[in-house]
Amino acid sequence: MTQTERVDYRRLLWVGPLTAVVAAVANVVVRLIEGALGWIPDDIALLSPAGVAASTFIEVLLGVIVFAVIGRFARRPISTFRIVAVVALALSLLNPILAATGASPIGAVGLETVIALMIMHIVAGVITIYLLTTQARAQ
Repeated sequence: MTQTERVDYRRLLWVGPLTAVVAAVANVVVRLIEGALGWIPDDIALLSPAGVAASTFIEVLLGVIVFAVIGRFARRPISTFRIVAVVALALSLLNPILAATGASPIGAVGLETVIALMIMHIVAGVITIYLLTTQARAQ
């Protein structure tokens, strides 16, 4: 049986916010582990657990909006979103790399912090791509 390539917008109304919450909670857990390992400096507000939760939640909600728009206009929205989301995730990894050079809002950070940030980006990306494309898909 072939799965459909349509977005169920009624499901998206609860799957979208749920995805943002799950990704934010997951990233806070990852952030706390990374902090305990000494990979995340404690003096950067944007990298505090609250900062990680807020930024993850907002960025995932933006991804939900992109998913909804793609769902409206693309012939194969699930496949299209997966491609767009993977490319966006890959591009988002540039931000931690820029942080290593100091060309980032958080300033210059060490290699451990760059890796920690990349892990959080990947965690949020995988959760977002999986939940949106499986749970908001029209049955």
